[in-house]
Amino acid sequence: KNRTTFVSNFFTGLTASPQRLEINIKHKDMQRIRYLIEKSIKRGRIYSDVKDETFSAEINYNGTVYKCKLSLTGQNLDHIVSSKTSFKLKIKGNHALLGMKEFALLVPKSRGYLSEWIVHKLQEAEGLISLRYDFVDVTLNGKHSGMFVLEEHFEKRLIENNGHKEGIIFKPGQDSIYTYNSNKIAADSLLSNRLSMLNRSWLSFISGDKKVKDIFDVEKLAKDFAITELVNGYHSRWMGNLRYYHIPIT
Repeated sequence: KNRTTFVSNFFTGLTASPQRLEINIKHKDMQRIRYLIEKSIKRGRIYSDVKDETFSAEINYNGTVYKCKLSLTGQNLDHIVSSKTSFKLKIKGNHALLGMKEFALLVPKSRGYLSEWIVHKLQEAEGLISLRYDFVDVTLNGKHSGMFVLEEHFEKRLIENNGHKEGIIFKPGQDSIYTYNSNKIAADSLLSNRLSMLNRSWLSFISGDKKVKDIFDVEKLAKDFAITELVNGYHSRWMGNLRYYHIPIT
């Protein structure tokens, strides 16, 4: 509306005070992480066997120390080839950091700097499920590492923060679906029955027996595609990048 506002915004940005996280990892674990990084660079990709290795770590936030599990994350090498390394973290016990139990600290370039932040704000404005997504200043083992993207992971707190009831979050595939928190689903007969129904519905959709309107909230799906079109975000439409929430009520 006013093209000159970027000037004041620029100077406001210079005085910003991002939240600070101090992460501490044992020396022997850092040595192992460096080995996994070198291994991934030689292979040209970060494979699941590397990401499956977890390490104990501590996060100091505003004087409170949180114990967590930490692992490498991402698929492409942009997560590990710079002076920064992307990590996935899970807070231990019943604690949560900034309202989140699981999240990732990502190299900003891997998420297009501000681009994905804008996408999440658009999704939030249109009533779609959006991740908590922010920028934080990180210190790793006493060394200042600079800005990272903090990106919420897929679990019940994400759904609750968006005003929905806890339900199944899944990654669709051609032959089946992959669910998050699968152990909890398996231990709950109600969730297990919902998962069986969901799997049948998805496979019927893939085979062409069900139409889009039979399994999707079409209005929300259309908004999601419109935002994708608006920001040229077609990378998110690849099958491997899709994540959906099963609405337990409807």
